[in-house]
Amino acid sequence: MSRLLRTRIFVLAALLISSAAHPTSQWDDARWVSKEQIVAAMRRQQAQGYAIAAIANATRLQAGIFFELADRTAANGPIRRPLRIGHQEYFDALLEVTGLTPDSIPTYIKVAHEFREDYLIDGQMGNVVESIESGERPHRALNIKVGWPQSSDAPTSYSYEDESAQPHVEVTHQQVTAYRVLDFGNIIVYDKIRGVTGRATSGLLGLIFNLLGKANAVQTRFAFASDGVQLSLTTARKLFTITQPVTIYPDGKVLAGVPPGRPDLVQLEKAMKNLNFKIVYVPFEMSPVP
Repeated sequence: MSRLLRTRIFVLAALLISSAAHPTSQWDDARWVSKEQIVAAMRRQQAQGYAIAAIANATRLQAGIFFELADRTAANGPIRRPLRIGHQEYFDALLEVTGLTPDSIPTYIKVAHEFREDYLIDGQMGNVVESIESGERPHRALNIKVGWPQSSDAPTSYSYEDESAQPHVEVTHQQVTAYRVLDFGNIIVYDKIRGVTGRATSGLLGLIFNLLGKANAVQTRFAFASDGVQLSLTTARKLFTITQPVTIYPDGKVLAGVPPGRPDLVQLEKAMKNLNFKIVYVPFEMSPVP
């Protein structure tokens, strides 16, 4: 083999190796979050006095953890890499903080762990918001991708019914789910939710969602009263769109609508309904989690 041919082969091999090693997506180079970091963030949420393992409090817990981790990363310098919370680290952290066992942990956590569902978090505002066409600008914003790696034996979705929750819920997650999380100060918004369908199967919410069947989650807005009660406005869509106010007590109990004698919650509902924003988002890359 001539020296020139050997050189060309070497250069080609080097290019191939370089190409294979280069990340094909921003998510491929995510920095793993340690269990200890997750435990610390969970304990700070638990100190706020709500049941962090209750399914009704899941969005509150996750938003609190995700924003804290992103903020702490930003405090150490520019955020150059997204974060990755592994399913095992999240599961083990929740067991440690709550004192629950693998058998007693809520169904929604158990199923996500069994399907190896990881979280990918991008806290760079410029990767989330392309422009504000009108209305308010969020103080902070996150891109969240959730799912498990693609393989020949990996399922494309999972479903479960949680009868321990009140009301009972039925939920389906696609292999890749995604959403934007926006912080407007006193209101948190989960926007452009993709890959999640669900419905309540009991109680008043069950009757409401029987009109829709299994609907696609679109957006959730939530805010908190001074006593820790959460008011949520959730929008779901199938043949038509329904937005349902829901009151969530710190212990995870759920009540459809706003309870009587709570003018503070009425004001929260009004504030959430009056929150107007029109955001052009940076296109989201929906390939499977690496």
